[in-house]
Amino acid sequence: MLTVCAQCLGCAGLVTVLWWAFGYSLVFDDSFKSPYLGGSGKFFFKGVLSTPNHQLLLLGLRERLRLLSVDVRHHHPGAHRRRPSPSA
Repeated sequence: MLTVCAQCLGCAGLVTVLWWAFGYSLVFDDSFKSPYLGGSGKFFFKGVLSTPNHQLLLLGLRERLRLLSVDVRHHHPGAHRRRPSPSA
């Protein structure tokens, strides 16, 4: 049991180091001009500052709002019922 926990911790550490070294750049850089791979310009966080990325923040907030509105529409009682049409 303890060896499995140690292996999981070791794998998590390895993935963290790989993300720091290569992953961030392959996702968020655009030097390769590819729609699937980012680039190598930010390997080892080269040139990455500690200022927040406002575009990613707004994207995350919009996604949360979208998911919340979908959740409210599907779970609100009576939200799916149609109003009866007026009889003439």
